[in-house]
Amino acid sequence: MSIPALIQECSVKIEGNEKILGIASFKMPEISFKEEEINVLGLGAHKEVLIGQPEAMATTIKFLGLDKAALKLKTGKRINLVL
Repeated sequence: MSIPALIQECSVKIEGNEKILGIASFKMPEISFKEEEINVLGLGAHKEVLIGQPEAMATTIKFLGLDKAALKLKTGKRINLVL
């Protein structure tokens, strides 16, 4: 099973509580994880991917109309969305 690149007709909540209405579709963001560089006894750098720590993600959301809760997305701050 693969994750689709475009999600349509889904339920979106801000911080897991307040539901946003009228979302037509959005693109799935690229998922990348933070990396840590490790140097051991001068043997050279080794990069290790930290699987449990994803980098910040961004997406574009298309709306069918305007919802009061959706205005919180325009604050420019990071928001936890539950899809």
